[in-house]
Amino acid sequence: MTTKKTNTTASIESGNDNTKLAGELAKAQATFAGEALVPFSVPKALAKFIGPNLYIGVNGAFVNVPVDGKKYDIPKTLAEHGFEYLQNLKI
Repeated sequence: MTTKKTNTTASIESGNDNTKLAGELAKAQATFAGEALVPFSVPKALAKFIGPNLYIGVNGAFVNVPVDGKKYDIPKTLAEHGFEYLQNLKI
């Protein structure tokens, strides 16, 4: 008989969005070392089209920016991809 691992509320909610975002940003900053950070935000009104987070990835470096209208400083390359995505979003 095999045992399966299942998700629980505790395993899913093991870290809040800010903690996860900080870790992702550290990895992205290492990839884009020396690149300027720019403010980036996603309006709360887009949550019903995008979901709770906007995934932005470039060459294996990524961030999940919360769709909450708050500004977050992310590397310029990731922000440019995020801005392009938002400009081309069809709603």
